[in-house]
Amino acid sequence: MGIEMEYRLSGRKVSPDRFWAGIEKEMTGMAVTEIRRRIEQVRCPVHGRTATATATPRGMTITGCCDDLVRRAQATI
Repeated sequence: MGIEMEYRLSGRKVSPDRFWAGIEKEMTGMAVTEIRRRIEQVRCPVHGRTATATATPRGMTITGCCDDLVRRAQATI
């Protein structure tokens, strides 16, 4: 007696490998969105500007009006 599993992404039947790869991609996207949200809420107390986060293949690049803002934004993650 066994259980047969059917894997679906967006309503389409897919292989187990494709299913888990899709789940991993979705979770990674959610994590990047949350990290970006946190970074972009950090405001420079001197210049009043916010930090900017850009996703790269190897992680995130954080930029801002000054080094202090970048350090503050990095500290949020």
